[in-house]
Amino acid sequence: MAERAAHNRPVGGSSPPAPTIKVFLLILFITTVAFTQFTWHPYELKEGGVYTYSYRELLRGEVREGWFTVALIKGRQGINVRIRGRYHRWEGSLEESFRNLEELSGYVLIRMYTRHWLIPLGRTVLSRGLVKALRSYPGDWSFGERKVAEGTVRRVVPCREGGLEGRMLEVEENGEGVFKLCVHPDIPLPIYMFSRDQEGNWFEARIRSWTPRGER
Repeated sequence: MAERAAHNRPVGGSSPPAPTIKVFLLILFITTVAFTQFTWHPYELKEGGVYTYSYRELLRGEVREGWFTVALIKGRQGINVRIRGRYHRWEGSLEESFRNLEELSGYVLIRMYTRHWLIPLGRTVLSRGLVKALRSYPGDWSFGERKVAEGTVRRVVPCREGGLEGRMLEVEENGEGVFKLCVHPDIPLPIYMFSRDQEGNWFEARIRSWTPRGER
């Protein structure tokens, strides 16, 4: 797996801390519990597409913003990926080939510790835990609410992001929203995601534009 082009250009300031393992474990636990039956096909690429997201987070009392664009094109031997983005004071781009989305999410998890502009992807739509959970456990997207554990409630409600109408999974623990995921049947990536960790930090990605048949 050879990286054809990449750069990680700091534009001032010091490196932000890498996301804690607790964030990924929280996401994996919630999605594993919540998803049991599903008709949406997460991360299954047919003809690929280009997806642009805005990103916001509250980390240790500081609000940070960014954006990223992911172009996913399915090839004969896997997936060709072009990613561009900016996070806080870092920006960069890369082009790479992967056998599948699981390999891509693992790559993002490792590289975001040095290529900090990848952090928004690793914390949201390309979180390794989220990709693994959604690919392994399809979910029940019928509207309604139910208690899944003591103090934990899940509900599915309508949502609208980027001009797309979909369905939102919401998870609350002790009355506080800790996870939200909005999906659309024609989009293989989540169109909105929000997660909150036990320290009160939160991470949010929201789709802004999309092109279903590749970059134009």
